[in-house]
Amino acid sequence: MAARSSVSRRTPVVNNTKIAKRKTAKRSSRSSPRRKKGKGISGATAFWLLFIVIILFLFIVNMDNIFRGVEVIQREFSAQPDEAEEAPAPSALPTPNPATSPAPSAAAPAPSASSAPTATTSPAASPAPTAAPAPAAAPPPAATAPAPAEELHDRYIYLVQVDNIGNIHRIRTNRRLPQSASPLNDSLNALLAGPTASEMERGMMTMIPVNSRLQSAVLRGDVAHVSFNEEFQYNVFGAEGLREQIRQVVFTVTEFPSINSVQILIDGARVEFIGEGVRIGNPLSRDDY
Repeated sequence: MAARSSVSRRTPVVNNTKIAKRKTAKRSSRSSPRRKKGKGISGATAFWLLFIVIILFLFIVNMDNIFRGVEVIQREFSAQPDEAEEAPAPSALPTPNPATSPAPSAAAPAPSASSAPTATTSPAASPAPTAAPAPAAAPPPAATAPAPAEELHDRYIYLVQVDNIGNIHRIRTNRRLPQSASPLNDSLNALLAGPTASEMERGMMTMIPVNSRLQSAVLRGDVAHVSFNEEFQYNVFGAEGLREQIRQVVFTVTEFPSINSVQILIDGARVEFIGEGVRIGNPLSRDDY
């Protein structure tokens, strides 16, 4: 009996434990769906919040472009004429009212016999106009006399020619030059110009430096004072070339009968020597060569 009573006493304890476990399980099962439901609501809210933040960010970044687009649209709409305004209807032309228009006047009375025009005699035919006299022909223009041909004179200059063995020969050649007040200057300028193309084909040349220029030529008695620039005293052919260029000048100047000798000057001043000891301090004549 004692053993049975102990068993019976323990049984309610077991039953109470099971009942407690069942209640706990039910509570947990009831609370778990609520947690899941709470988690789903918080995720959707976070998504919308993030979406709104992105939209705001894009709006702030592109705010200038959005305002510009709005201004452009407003300008286009303001520039367009208001098409809603209708053009004013043309005013209707007044139509004549037959009731108010004046009636046509009665037919004019026939002219009386006294008012009939009397026949008049036609005037005599006027004479036909005579033809106008033709204008007199203009006299032909007087023929202008042809300009006189420019008078040319022979001026002689001296060039040089080098043979096959190196000997230098003087060559006298002429130039057809116009008459002028300074024929000596003309001859010297022709000498400084050098040989023509046909003369170069025949082997003629000049020993005078290319950059030589005539400054003045003055005749004092029978001596011609001829001044050249500084380039005249530098000859690429050396002393022999200097002697030949001075000889060309002396023989060209003394072609004039009134000149016997030539005083060569450099920049207007007398110089004793030029180049490699070529003397020009005194007047030079053809006899010196």
